[in-house]
Amino acid sequence: MNRSKNQTTGNYDDYHKVKSMDVFKNGYTFKFEVGNTVIECWGSSVTGKEVIKVDNKVVSEKRNMTSRKSLHEFRHKGTNYEIEFNVISMLTGELHCILIKDGVHFETKKLIVTKGRNNEPYSKRKFWRDFFISTGIGFIFGFVGMSIYLHDDVRPLFDGLINTIGSWF
Repeated sequence: MNRSKNQTTGNYDDYHKVKSMDVFKNGYTFKFEVGNTVIECWGSSVTGKEVIKVDNKVVSEKRNMTSRKSLHEFRHKGTNYEIEFNVISMLTGELHCILIKDGVHFETKKLIVTKGRNNEPYSKRKFWRDFFISTGIGFIFGFVGMSIYLHDDVRPLFDGLINTIGSWF
């Protein structure tokens, strides 16, 4: 089952959905079963560290902070394996983990980062909407705050408050 996202409906049925804070705290994990062999792939979106384990033994470990793709090659019981992490979109948090066995594609696992109570995936439209709303709110508060601070009657009050707080440190 190797379907990609349905472009018309935005359907992510065959994706593993993970909340954004869980990915931030715990990293992302993929698990492949090849016969009696279990291959676990873990990565940190914060530090860039990636670890591949076969039957609970580390076979590959590296740190990747500069590329959206990384490749781990290893050999187990006479079989060559490759694991490829592929960040499809940093904006939406879409990540694919591809297992290649003896040079042939074996399986692809897909992960999408979600947010909110509905466990909805990020979208570019939602990102830009949230960005502009946050920027607008920040501009309004900044403008109002500076207007109040620059007013002659209020300035001594703010300066006294800042000096008092500064003396605590």
